Amino acid sequence: MNIDFMKMKSKDSLTNDILKTIMLLLLLQCIIYGTLAVIFNFPYDLIIWFYGVTILYHFLLFLFLIAMKENFYLEEGHVMLTHLNAPNILTIGRLSSIPTVLFLFLSYDNFLLGAIIIILLTIIFLTDLLDGTLARRLKQITRIGRYMDSISDYLIIFTTAIIFLLSRLIPLWFFALLIFRLFVQAGGMGIILLKKGAVNRETSFLGKASVFAVMTLFILEIFEFLHIPYLGNYYFITVCEYFTGAVIIASTIDKFFILSRKLL
Repeated sequence: MNIDFMKMKSKDSLTNDILKTIMLLLLLQCIIYGTLAVIFNFPYDLIIWFYGVTILYHFLLFLFLIAMKENFYLEEGHVMLTHLNAPNILTIGRLSSIPTVLFLFLSYDNFLLGAIIIILLTIIFLTDLLDGTLARRLKQITRIGRYMDSISDYLIIFTTAIIFLLSRLIPLWFFALLIFRLFVQAGGMGIILLKKGAVNRETSFLGKASVFAVMTLFILEIFEFLHIPYLGNYYFITVCEYFTGAVIIASTIDKFFILSRKLL
């Protein structure tokens, strides 16, 4: 009886912490975009769309985290969390930033705003490295952290890739390659889930390398768009696109064999 009560209390505490974190992140994103909207005089209708989409997105993010509450445990010792740990907050923060980045791209119309977008993207991409490193050093690796890390990576890449394709910053072949990579990942995990009822996510070196290469390329593509010397050189960017494409192909083959082994 006492054990069940303690479990229920810990879940309530975790729910409250998730709610507070989502509300704070929502407020932060609204302040960031709202401040830039005033400074750069964004169109009124775009501002309305941003706030509507962002509020709905954070509500859905909250529902997702609540639905995944059973996965908020430390993998070492299977200890359930009563509060979000630092690595989880960083990952949720990265997920929270997606609508803001999307609407800043849609609002882009001058060099200074482009520089701010680069800074924000760099910070977001760096959290992808920081949350995993922090989790390992603090011995706070969680099952939910693994799920969210993968989801945030692919959501950011997918959203940015669509924007870049429409802005003609990346070629169609590169976009198609990215989509195929995501299809292999999502399709393979879906088949495993249907066949075995659960999926144990496995991160490989090539998988992480491809995510890092794509995110780095995206920053370089913005440099080209802003006509920044050297790093924004068209020929340099083209070489980087082919190199990143090769890393994605290697990662896709690697992921195919990893998923195939899980099906056996």
